Amino acid sequence: VNSGEIDLFANFACSCRESGVAMTNMLVFCGSADIVPLVEAMGALAIYHEPSFAYVSKMANYEYLDNVFVDMMWFKSFSVWLLLKLGYNTLFQDVDLVWFKNPLDLFLNVGVQPGQSNQKNMLIDERLLAQIQSNDDVAYLDEGESTSRLRFTHPKEVDAFLSDDGQRSLRYTPFYANSGFYFLFANNRTEYFAWTIMTSFALLHITGSHQNIFTIRLIEGLDLSQLRPKLLTLRQFPSGVKYNHDKPFMRGILDRHEEPYLFHMCWTRNKTGKLENFRLSHMWYLNDYATEQLESFYLGEEQHRSILKEVVYSGGGSSNSITLQQM
Repeated sequence: VNSGEIDLFANFACSCRESGVAMTNMLVFCGSADIVPLVEAMGALAIYHEPSFAYVSKMANYEYLDNVFVDMMWFKSFSVWLLLKLGYNTLFQDVDLVWFKNPLDLFLNVGVQPGQSNQKNMLIDERLLAQIQSNDDVAYLDEGESTSRLRFTHPKEVDAFLSDDGQRSLRYTPFYANSGFYFLFANNRTEYFAWTIMTSFALLHITGSHQNIFTIRLIEGLDLSQLRPKLLTLRQFPSGVKYNHDKPFMRGILDRHEEPYLFHMCWTRNKTGKLENFRLSHMWYLNDYATEQLESFYLGEEQHRSILKEVVYSGGGSSNSITLQQM
């Protein structure tokens, strides 16, 4: 994340706070040193290394695929490969998301037998477990309510969980995977997949889209490295296509008839559109003061602390003050 997008990260952090999701194992790759203290104050780990990280603008991108947008794609490329190389299972995401529950509860094991319970006493659904452990190279998870009861411990038939972009244009065919949210188990196949994306950065500048490269390398990886991905449903992992084309579903989230893990506010031209859509969907958790301050690309230490005291989250139209971890 860079300074221009830090308010989106703060909104994500507050959604985790409201949902009871700890951020202590979240690592944020920062575009400049000045936002590291703020990210850490929100409870996440932050990293910035000036000799190694390429320079990126402190401003938010003006529109989709502009120069700032493309430059930030380098961070999306090297960060995932680096963590997989170190042996860490990696859940990567952009900052334009909010979480309603922890998606790692769904991803973290395939070794539990049907009918057994895990350490949190969550029952494993036999039908869904059988589907996840299928031998298909690519399979969709069930959209039914039982999906939220599934938990994994040791992957045997899956290397990656990919979210559905919702776009059905030719350039994202045949999987339509979104490169702004995905989970990779650390192994030789996923490390090679991430390496092929990172080393294609010159091609990214030509195509202008990280997601294009992601799709190309995913198709190649199925053959070259026998990569085994699973595709997540839009009902459990919705994106901006739902906001733009499925208003009943959006009302269902507000009314609690739909209970997705998260919402990814993609399908927007720029950050202005994301902020507007989040507010209209009752998914913006910052008060006006914090939002205005965070829109600045530079904040001093005293301002950091004042913002942390002012950040609020709202649930169902109400506002509740919270103070995040102080610096």
